[in-house]
Amino acid sequence: MRRGREGGAGSTSPRPGGGTASAAPAKDRALSRDTVRRDVRVAAAAGGFDRLDSRGRTSAACRMIAAALPEGAPDPAAVAKVVAELRAQGWEKVFRKPEDGDVTWFLTRGNWSLYVFARADAGSTPGGLTFSGLRLDCSTPAATGSP
Repeated sequence: MRRGREGGAGSTSPRPGGGTASAAPAKDRALSRDTVRRDVRVAAAAGGFDRLDSRGRTSAACRMIAAALPEGAPDPAAVAKVVAELRAQGWEKVFRKPEDGDVTWFLTRGNWSLYVFARADAGSTPGGLTFSGLRLDCSTPAATGSP
């Protein structure tokens, strides 16, 4: 079932099963931050990214950020393994958007959304793989990006 169009042009509800929260399996309705972190660590290892940096080292229950910083741009085959492992863990791909040598995936599972950014080297900015998760049912303003 497609949730949006490749390239990010248009989208439909990111909720699994047609847009209702009750369509998600019971075990996936309320994931903890620790579960999301574990999913990301396992997926990163599947792609050969054994070292993750927890950016910001925040303890916010509604946010999860981590990065793998390989030397040079991440290998596309390795990144594909990361995304495949996330999907095998129950994350649903909403969209994949390639742009100027970079690729962004947006996935959802239960009450979390997860962006996976694969960046190519750009001058003085090194390439890498970044994971940015946000709990969708969080009421903490700082975690939702609100001022």
